[in-house]
Amino acid sequence: MPSRPLTFTIPHGGHARVAGAVAHQIDDLALADVGAVAMLPSSRPHRAVVEVAATVGRRRLGDIVDELLVTRRTSHEAIAACLARIVRPGKPGVVALGEVLDERGDGFVADASELERALLTALESAGLPLRRQAPLPGRGALEGLVDAAYDGGRWATLAHPHPGPEA
Repeated sequence: MPSRPLTFTIPHGGHARVAGAVAHQIDDLALADVGAVAMLPSSRPHRAVVEVAATVGRRRLGDIVDELLVTRRTSHEAIAACLARIVRPGKPGVVALGEVLDERGDGFVADASELERALLTALESAGLPLRRQAPLPGRGALEGLVDAAYDGGRWATLAHPHPGPEA
């Protein structure tokens, strides 16, 4: 049994009641927003994140968006288009989701894991000027990206400052 009630979204006017479940009625569900999981009609990922935006905190919402983008289950554009279709004054979660999408605009690459996110957050909190998703260093023999690069000098200088001639 789940620790929290299951949440279902049904068309407005539906009267489904299921013990231990919460049913939300909506009238703005487009055919492009619905798919099937094990033959059960389900919201597609771009719509699901719009729906869940009203029920989770901003940090968790960002993590959900990042996970969907990293795993390529949806795109920034699909989420933004869905949000634009359903936005209306007072609709819960739309402001937070809009801000999360704005933060993840052009050039944004989501962290690939919680561990990567935690490490980079700790390094940035320490004031290190990191460049995320930087090209591999070297002369181009290998192509790819590193999670983060430190462009502020040599690590040895940062970790063990050498005294100057005055010392």
